[in-house]
Amino acid sequence: MLFYFTKLVFVNSKIRNDTKFKIMAQFKDFWDWFYEHRDAYFYLTDFTEQEQAFYYHEINSRLKDYHEDLNYVLHFAADGQDAELILTANGSADGMLFVSNLMRFVPYIPNWQLTGFIQPTLNLEEIKHGADAPYCFKDLSIKPSALRWAPVDFNMGKYDLMFHLTPFSLTGKVSDTDILLDYIYLILLDLLGELVVSTKIGAGYYDSVINSDTDWYRLEELPAYLDSGEFFP
Repeated sequence: MLFYFTKLVFVNSKIRNDTKFKIMAQFKDFWDWFYEHRDAYFYLTDFTEQEQAFYYHEINSRLKDYHEDLNYVLHFAADGQDAELILTANGSADGMLFVSNLMRFVPYIPNWQLTGFIQPTLNLEEIKHGADAPYCFKDLSIKPSALRWAPVDFNMGKYDLMFHLTPFSLTGKVSDTDILLDYIYLILLDLLGELVVSTKIGAGYYDSVINSDTDWYRLEELPAYLDSGEFFP
């Protein structure tokens, strides 16, 4: 995180000290505000829909003031556990600099876990054995274990991948390939984590038919393939 902060704030030695402190203060301001409203967000599910909409708008607006790609994920407390606020840039390189800087000033807030970037959460063994839970989107449901992928190119340290969903696994239908790839991207974020997706995944494509000339792999094999640093289509 210090690397990003240095790159963003101190890369220009001519920047005046008061400007540096002003930028630092802006990052702290967000956490001061969240600390002040921590209980409201902790118990947000107890509020009316109108009140919830207000608080969702507030945090979204404040993050957008830093960068348009900044977003958040809220995990509400359950069974005595802490609630969690995840700051994310959804893989945007520019936005990720701001997430890193915000996390540099993250305070301790009781009953809250504060996380920078979406972290890997999917269980590879569950995917391997088909015991994974489906992702329920607006127009269809997708089980990660139903995803197949194939490497198609390797450029500037990033892998371009082709994806396929086994037809029998789909519940619902989506005709727009771009929307389907957006859904797959969300699954990849939970599989690999935001940092890995942004640094190792390039373009994504979708093929509705499995080509026998292509070697297809199961989703649980993707993390090891990316770690290998090799390209073998």
